[in-house]
Amino acid sequence: MMVSFAPIAKPDLPSLALLYGELLEVNSNLASMERQLAQINERSDYLWLGGKMETGELIASLLAIRCLDTTGECRNFMVLENVIVKSTCRKQGVGRQMMAYIEAQAKIWQCDYIILVSSGFRHDAHRFYEAVGYTEDVRGFRKCLL
Repeated sequence: MMVSFAPIAKPDLPSLALLYGELLEVNSNLASMERQLAQINERSDYLWLGGKMETGELIASLLAIRCLDTTGECRNFMVLENVIVKSTCRKQGVGRQMMAYIEAQAKIWQCDYIILVSSGFRHDAHRFYEAVGYTEDVRGFRKCLL
């Protein structure tokens, strides 16, 4: 399945909210998403990426953030969040295409590495990340503040 990738735009948000429902099992607030999109579009260190089929249907997305490191040579690194491929489109190469696309962007941003976290119960996602070259060599922690 061939997919084209481009930054998320305002008309994509309703479809993206539905897609996020598969990821988080919560309803996304479209007004809040629009505010976030406006802020992200003003920043060169964020990329809210969408993947669309030839029909224009949004079937994949991720959020990439370029971070500045402060150790060693102080090189950049990338953090990925909210990685999702529509459930009916999984195991068709969409995720691999999206990860290849974002890895090319990481090289443009001169990032030394990419990190992401995935909920412990998402075993299929973990197998996918390992299949595309990511290793579980760090342990992530999260503290919810709300």
